[in-house]
Order: sequence, then structure tokens, then C-alpha cells
Amino acid sequence: MTGISATYAKRRTRSIVRRTCAHHAQGARRAFTDTTSPAPVEVWVSSPPMSRMTSKVWYWVAAGLFLVGTSVVIMAAQMLQSAARNMPRVVMPGKAELVLPVGRSTLYVESNSLVDGKAYRADTAISYRCSLSDETGKAVPLETSTVKSTYAGGDYAGESAFEVRIATAGTYTLACESSADPFVIAVGGGVDAWIWVAGFGGGVPNGIAALVFLVVFFKRRRQKRAQATAAASGAGSS
Repeated sequence: MTGISATYAKRRTRSIVRRTCAHHAQGARRAFTDTTSPAPVEVWVSSPPMSRMTSKVWYWVAAGLFLVGTSVVIMAAQMLQSAARNMPRVVMPGKAELVLPVGRSTLYVESNSLVDGKAYRADTAISYRCSLSDETGKAVPLETSTVKSTYAGGDYAGESAFEVRIATAGTYTLACESSADPFVIAVGGGVDAWIWVAGFGGGVPNGIAALVFLVVFFKRRRQKRAQATAAASGAGSS
């Protein structure tokens, strides 16, 4: 019987040592006395491991995206103002000649404008009727803008009114009738592009940045609460 007891004690001691080593690698530990063995042995048992916190690096990722989006918006706004300032303009009602390139051009009715040093103010809701003809007097279709594009900056602000597609570059005659006060029509093709660049090139990165920030913020807050609960539970059971 003495040999059997010694063998059992050795096996029990090895089991306790294995349990102690396994729990030692997991972090915080607490002790209790194992009274089931022939000789009481103190055993260390670890607390439940804490969940890892989401890295704060993601805040920097969100800040970088926001910086990119904001930079795109600022650049697009500057280019938009430059394009609007350099568009050819004619004062209506009346007739005026326009040199139009091949492709699509947009005609904008401006509520704020500056032509030959004179400022013009008009309501974009005014009633007018316009037509376009080539050098031979042949009518060129003007299509009413289905998607309204607007711009504002500096001395100029306008809204798209017509779209025209030109097959042959040259001089065309624009004629508009209206009972309203004189107003200005500007012609260009690059303004819309910068409006889209500002909207998508700036809006998409900023939207992603906001999403990343909110996800990380609420995830970290939830993890902090879980860690606090685990710490309180461990303290209460010690």
C-alpha cells in the first residue's frame, strides 16, 4: 500500500505541475489549496484572458482619409472657380455669337455675373426662350438640362439651363427672348466635371473616414466595458 500511495502522490504532483505551468502563461492568476492530494499543494489558476483592444491606428487611418477627401474638395473648388471665371459670356435678351468646340457644351443662366466690368444680378427662375443656329442659319437643337448643375464662387453663380452637342466647331448664334431684366448666359464644358470631382472625390473618402471612426470608437468603448466587467468579476471571486 505504501508503494501505491507513493505512485499516486507522484502522479498527482505531475498533474498539479502541468496545470500550474499551463495557467502561468495566461496572465493574471489566483491561488487555492488543493486538499484532494495526499499533501496539500497550492495551485495557481489564471483569470479569463482579456480581449484585445482595437488599435488606435485606425483613428489615424480615418484622419488620413478625411485629409485626402478635404484636399480633393479644396482643389476641385479652386478649379471650379477658375473654370467658371474663364467661361465665355453673353448678355441676354438679344443675339450674340459664340465660338463652340466639337462635343457637348452646357449653357448656364447666371444669377451673379460680371461682363466687361459690369455686374449683373438675375433670378434663375426668370422666363426666357433661346435658340441656336450655325453660320448658315440652320437651327441647332438646344436640350433643356435634365440634371441641374449649379456653381457659386467669387463674382459668379449660375445654374445649367441647356445642353448642346456640336458636330462641327465654329461660330454659332445664340438668340434669347425674355421680358426680364438683362441676364447673362455662360457657356462651358468643364464646370460639371469639377462639380462631380468635388462630390465623389471628396465625399467618398470623407464618408469612409466617418464610418471608420464611428466603428472603431464604438468597438473600443464596448471592449473597455467588457474588460471592466471582467476585472470586477475577477476581483469579486478572488
